[in-house]
Amino acid sequence: MFTFPVGHFSAAPLHEISQSLSFVDDNSAFLARTPSASNRKTWTFSCWVQRSELFNGSVPQIILSSGDGGSNDFVMQFGQSDNTLRISDYEGSTQSNLITTQSFASTSDWTHFLLAYDTTQGTASSRIKLYANGSQITSFGTEVYPSQNNDLVINSAIPHNIGRGAYSSNGYISALIAEIHFVDGSALAPASFAETVGGVYRPIAYDGSYGSEGYFIDGRDSSDLGDDESGNGNDFSNSNATQSSTTPTS
Repeated sequence: MFTFPVGHFSAAPLHEISQSLSFVDDNSAFLARTPSASNRKTWTFSCWVQRSELFNGSVPQIILSSGDGGSNDFVMQFGQSDNTLRISDYEGSTQSNLITTQSFASTSDWTHFLLAYDTTQGTASSRIKLYANGSQITSFGTEVYPSQNNDLVINSAIPHNIGRGAYSSNGYISALIAEIHFVDGSALAPASFAETVGGVYRPIAYDGSYGSEGYFIDGRDSSDLGDDESGNGNDFSNSNATQSSTTPTS
């Protein structure tokens, strides 16, 4: 439970997160869905992650992926050796590729990640924005941005996975993941999902729209962990992910 300094007043009540989804690489745990084609230029992905293991053999640990086994492949993943975060989109050739210089090597801390794509932007570096705990990451060892108005892999009518690669049995993550939001058609900032109060970065309830292919996965239904709570009915199938009571607010 978060606590605040004596004398501090918060106008908004704490957004309690009661559960998270537990992914274990040895159990081959992941969520899967194939969406209808939608906005491939502009979208937002937000989630809280606490890693359980830093390495998965010789392969990376994947948070979000999309791919068809052919020339289309998107990954948001931790590197297998240096714990950096990589965002990559490949469609016959590399369309975008960002690898942070920052390492995310903790297995005790929760981190809020927000990834916003908007290829309609005129400035290349504005077409992908990546944040960790509300701060935009601007230092990259590799930095390739998509062309303006490029349609990318996410939101194609091909497999999308949370917790492993989309078209092959690899890249399984070992982590707790909470409050998984995908907003179709809008590039949002972290303030839509979290805030800093009394020096503590904490989640808030998202109250915006999701777009037609958007979803909100929070794992509240232990018998249907991939249930979409956005109202869209964009449910994921669950393979071996389990429910955990450890959360960013517990």
